[in-house]
Amino acid sequence: MIARDAADTIPSVPNRHCRVLTLVTLTCMTAAPIGCGGGANFELPSHHARRSSARVDRTQLTRGGIGIPADAPFNIAHPNSSNDGGGQAAASAEPDGRASCRAAVAGAGSATAEFLLGHKFDIGSGDGLDVLIQIDAAGTYRHSAAGEQTPEAAAELWAFVKDTNGVMLRREALFAGTGDVAERSFQQIVQFEIKLGGDVGYYVMLVGRATATGIEDCRAEAELSLRSASLSMRPRP
Repeated sequence: MIARDAADTIPSVPNRHCRVLTLVTLTCMTAAPIGCGGGANFELPSHHARRSSARVDRTQLTRGGIGIPADAPFNIAHPNSSNDGGGQAAASAEPDGRASCRAAVAGAGSATAEFLLGHKFDIGSGDGLDVLIQIDAAGTYRHSAAGEQTPEAAAELWAFVKDTNGVMLRREALFAGTGDVAERSFQQIVQFEIKLGGDVGYYVMLVGRATATGIEDCRAEAELSLRSASLSMRPRP
């Protein structure tokens, strides 16, 4: 068994500080997007919670907007994986917006692979700013499961916005894919209106997860790959 990092669990809480403007559904995809409630808990490793926030240039933000990774790389890119028995797991995350997670099992075992990709930032002291945050993610996912003992494979992608006081501002399930066989490409765009306060930091994150479980005489595999991901912030219209 591969040990997992100690982490700060992200709870599911009501959204009180922002609202979804648009949610563009996945292209060429059979699995339907799922709503804001339910789903698995995701974890933020403690060393990322302790790191300093990147200071956003207020002038640039108010005049034209800021893009990640166009103006600066993502400053959180964290892969994590665990496996047991006949399971295999691997994950990667890069500051340029690429990431992947793969979990597979042959026979009895289990595997989980995850990535965290996002940005921790603040706007410094002073008055708050009303901004529009857009997350754009494109890539592929695939999963398969075969065997008489009902193995399972799944891949999912989430987005969340959280402040450094621990308040969850938004948690959005972008999609979840399960089933016997599937391989699809996707592009997902989600926007939030949010008021950024001074003297507090923010996390805007994508979370990908792949899982596979099985017992004897079965095979299961799930993989999620992001070929590109971007974050933009601009003044709210």
